[in-house]
Amino acid sequence: LLRNIFLKEIDSGFIKLLELPHRGVSAARNSGISAASGDIVFFLDSDNTWEPYHTLLASCAYSLNPEINSTYSALAVFADGCAEPEIRFETYRRDLLISNNFIDLNIFSHRRAPMAGRGAIFDEKMTRLVDWDYILRCTNKDPPYAIPYVAAKYYLDRERLSNITLTVPLESNLLRLRERH
Repeated sequence: LLRNIFLKEIDSGFIKLLELPHRGVSAARNSGISAASGDIVFFLDSDNTWEPYHTLLASCAYSLNPEINSTYSALAVFADGCAEPEIRFETYRRDLLISNNFIDLNIFSHRRAPMAGRGAIFDEKMTRLVDWDYILRCTNKDPPYAIPYVAAKYYLDRERLSNITLTVPLESNLLRLRERH
C-alpha cells in the first residue's frame, strides 16, 4: 500500500520504508529512531490518528523556545465505539507523571540531539507501558513543553484493533517500570 501511494517519495529517499522481522513494538520503534534523520522525533501508532496541526504546533514550540527538548499535547481517547472521547491532558508535574501516565507517545515529540546518550530508547524486554517508560526517561532532566491542543485521537477496540492496552498483561511491565522510576 505504501509503495503504491508513495512510490516517488520512497524512491527519492524522502520516505524511508523499513521492512523488519516482527520483534515487537519496542524493536520497531528503536529501528525507526535509528533510521530517522530529522531533528525532531514524532511517533504515530496504528490505533491513533493525528489532528491536522499537531506537527506544526510542536515544531513552532521548538522554534519559539529553543531551550525545550520535548513537547506534549492533549489526547482524545475513544473507547470501544463511544461517541464522546475522554480528553487526557494535565499540567506537567514529574510526580504526577510517575504515578499516572497522562502523556501518550502519539502526542509526544522530542529533539533528537539531547536524547543521545541518555539511554532514551524503548525497552525491548517490556511488552506494555514502553511509551510511559520512554517518556519518563526523556523528561527526566528537562520538563516537556505543554501544548493545550487535542493533537491526536486514540481508538480502543478489542475486537477490531486488538490494542496492546487491552490484550497484553499489565503487571510484570508495571513492576519493571516502577522499579526503574
